[in-house]
Amino acid sequence: MTETLPPHNLEAEKLLIGGLLCDQREMDLCMEILQPSDLYDGNHQTLWHEMVTSHVLDKPMALVHAEDALAWDLKVNAPVGTGLTRYAKVVKEEANKRRVYEMGHKAVKQANNGQTAQELIDTLSGELADIESQGASEAISMSSAMVGALG
Repeated sequence: MTETLPPHNLEAEKLLIGGLLCDQREMDLCMEILQPSDLYDGNHQTLWHEMVTSHVLDKPMALVHAEDALAWDLKVNAPVGTGLTRYAKVVKEEANKRRVYEMGHKAVKQANNGQTAQELIDTLSGELADIESQGASEAISMSSAMVGALG
């Protein structure tokens, strides 16, 4: 049986990061939408974290040698101009679908381990509420992190 990959959109991740590496005018808006964990690819998560940190501290991005090639590759096909937030929204949507996907897999395991239907419903309801409220709490935690980095 072939295992299905969780929802993600690597192309949107590449276009978003590449575009922001070329032009950071929409960085603040994209930071309000995304956290590093929203990106599927581990290298993209690392680059996003570095980009956010550099942007918050208003310092040039210091790429590690291993990431230089990745950053260059992402810049080559990057969209120019505005509109990068649409890619951030696509990445966020895929991240939320991935969280629901993972919840489903976890629920199957719990059901097979004897949890009752009501226990599963209660657990899933709480986790879905967490995903729904996550956008607001991530924006607050990102703001706190930015303030902490500046202080």
